[in-house]
Amino acid sequence: MLNKKLFFFSAALIVLLFGYLGCATVIEEPEITTTTSGGTTSTTTGSTSTTTTTTTTTTTTTTTTTTTTTTTTTTTTTTTTTTTTTTTTTTTTTTTTTTLWGSQTSGTSGISLYGVHFVNASTGWVVGAAGNVITTSNGGTNWTSQDSKTANNLKGLSFATNDIGWAVGLSGTIIKTTDAGSNWTVLNSATANDLNKASATDTNNVWAAGGGTGLRYTGDGGATAWSGQQPQSAVNNLNAVFMLSNSVGFAVGNSGAITMTVNGSNWGSPQTSGTPNNLNDLYFVSTLEGWVVGNSDTILHTSNSGTNWTTQTSGTTDKTLYGVHFINANTGWIVGSGGTILYTNNAGSTWSAQASGTSNDLYDVYFIDLSNGWAVGASDTILKYTH
Repeated sequence: MLNKKLFFFSAALIVLLFGYLGCATVIEEPEITTTTSGGTTSTTTGSTSTTTTTTTTTTTTTTTTTTTTTTTTTTTTTTTTTTTTTTTTTTTTTTTTTTLWGSQTSGTSGISLYGVHFVNASTGWVVGAAGNVITTSNGGTNWTSQDSKTANNLKGLSFATNDIGWAVGLSGTIIKTTDAGSNWTVLNSATANDLNKASATDTNNVWAAGGGTGLRYTGDGGATAWSGQQPQSAVNNLNAVFMLSNSVGFAVGNSGAITMTVNGSNWGSPQTSGTPNNLNDLYFVSTLEGWVVGNSDTILHTSNSGTNWTTQTSGTTDKTLYGVHFINANTGWIVGSGGTILYTNNAGSTWSAQASGTSNDLYDVYFIDLSNGWAVGASDTILKYTH
């Protein structure tokens, strides 16, 4: 009995061993049934089919990966740099002084030049002391001397054409040219009085202002002796004459004298100028409107043919104003002592000084147009205006 138990125990060990080895072995052995009853043990042996199931246990190891997400909070500190740009605006005020008047070389030597006249922007003449006559054909870039046939001071001149002109001076001197000055001829003025200015309206009719009888006149260009014309009231001396036509003209003189003719031969009584100062020159742009200049900064203006004269402010002090010229009803120039040049563009309501570049006295001024003008004076002075 014991041997049977050992047998079955051995068999069980074998089965267990094969189970571990994963082999399924079917062993048919008698079924032993042991029954214990009341202390009696019954063993029943039968034929039993035993199926041994080998269970393979698969162990699944679940690896839990814990992902730790580290959130890095990046704090961006934005530093705003405020750049204050200070813009310094430098305003540079450039004062440009435009030199309008430039000096020209006269070719004369130490003399005063008293009168100037141009017929166009290129051709003109200047007269002066000791019978000097000079001419230019290029606007004054070059000046050449002409033979005047006199040694007397020449004070004024007037041309009727590009070729025909007259010049007047001291001791009743009158000279004439018919070929632009290539030849000058001395005329018979029939006076020994000084003559200061001339005004020609055409090739025949010419007037000259001076002392004594007042005015000299010719109606034939000077072919015969000149005749005298006298204002109705005595005038000490006439310094300038300006004729607008063969009939209408004005003349000015010492002690504020202004006289007018309306027929070219009879001169009226002196008009009321309102000044006792000597008057040296005049210019009219029409029979109604004109200007007169004189000593002690005197500027007079009329807009009604001299019925009324009003004083204009020169802006100068103690200057003798010798010459005046207008190119239209608004624009004109005045020259005077100490290099004085005055300019207006509003008919003389205001006058402004222009730099002449000289301290020499300036005796006469002449303009062809807004861009071309000349002034002449003491010590060979010729100035050219260019604008």
